[in-house]
Amino acid sequence: MTCYGGGDDLQFASLADDLSRMPSDITIKLHGGCEVSANRTILAARSVVFKTMLFGEMQEAAKITVELPETVMCVNAVIEWASTGYIKKTVTEHTYNCLKTCFADQLRDSPANQTCEDLTQEINGQCIQLEEENSESWKELCDKVQGMIVSLVCEILVASDKYDMPLLKTMCCSILCTNLRAHYVCSILVCASTVNADHLKKTCLKFTADHRHLVQQAGGFDELSKELVLDVLLA
Repeated sequence: MTCYGGGDDLQFASLADDLSRMPSDITIKLHGGCEVSANRTILAARSVVFKTMLFGEMQEAAKITVELPETVMCVNAVIEWASTGYIKKTVTEHTYNCLKTCFADQLRDSPANQTCEDLTQEINGQCIQLEEENSESWKELCDKVQGMIVSLVCEILVASDKYDMPLLKTMCCSILCTNLRAHYVCSILVCASTVNADHLKKTCLKFTADHRHLVQQAGGFDELSKELVLDVLLA
């Protein structure tokens, strides 16, 4: 007799939603003094490092507050992935914050009590206007925001390697592999080399070799060690 439950995607979505609403029982203090809440059991289930840290003989196991050196967005992504298998919410929030930074001058006269929805609509209007003009400013904005997102994903990649979360590491590598640009490919290459992400490193080396002139114009080679520069030349 075969017994199985249908609707696997729906089952997974329901499970992820349930896990994301699990009560927090630990506070994580982060770089810069920020704090986030998490569920230690979920983190431990997804990471051997967290399991040892939160349930083993390490001093953090007896505490309800632990300290981590990562940024709040990076840890939010780790917590989101541990509960849901995705980092979409964190990346979307980061993108919104990046756009707020990019349009800081234009938004300076916005009402202090403006809602998040109104602010989002205003930012979208600014983006649409630049896109319709197809101006150099639009291209610069896209490159700047994309670079900020890539920087976050690189940070998450380093954290996934540090906390032994191989599926999150694979997800980050996949995102970075499909978002290579001359302006920041060398930053990704350095990150890939640091965490021994071989496929991502090879992809970056090939892109850099194929677009050497653009990467050089962007000043990317200044970020590379002599060993990585040699790897690029031999790619």
